[in-house]
Amino acid sequence: MSFTVAPDIMFKQFRYPSNRQALVVAIASAVLLLTLIVLWLALSTRTAVLSRQLEESDARQDQIDQEVNSIWNELGEVTSAQQMNKRMREAGFVPAEGMEFLAQPTATATLSTTIPATPSVEGGDR
Repeated sequence: MSFTVAPDIMFKQFRYPSNRQALVVAIASAVLLLTLIVLWLALSTRTAVLSRQLEESDARQDQIDQEVNSIWNELGEVTSAQQMNKRMREAGFVPAEGMEFLAQPTATATLSTTIPATPSVEGGDR
């Protein structure tokens, strides 16, 4: 005995969806599409804001670098030999006329081979 089913009967319900099914699929697709659009816009906006903040941070970093370089240049000018000599003379210091170098005696070390005894602790060994 053979059992056969006609393809028309088997797939009849899947061939043409009802109006209600089509409406549900259309609404679900629209909601999904709107959700994706909103997410994409939110991501694009956040990216633009972060890009702007990064550009502002780079500009501020450049400004700080210029200030630091300016301060180093001022420090170099103030501590230059010519400026130091000028300020020392204004403060009343003058260069030494004759200088003498004194010899420093060499240090000697004495080694001892005796080891001092350690004091015993009352109450026994630890």
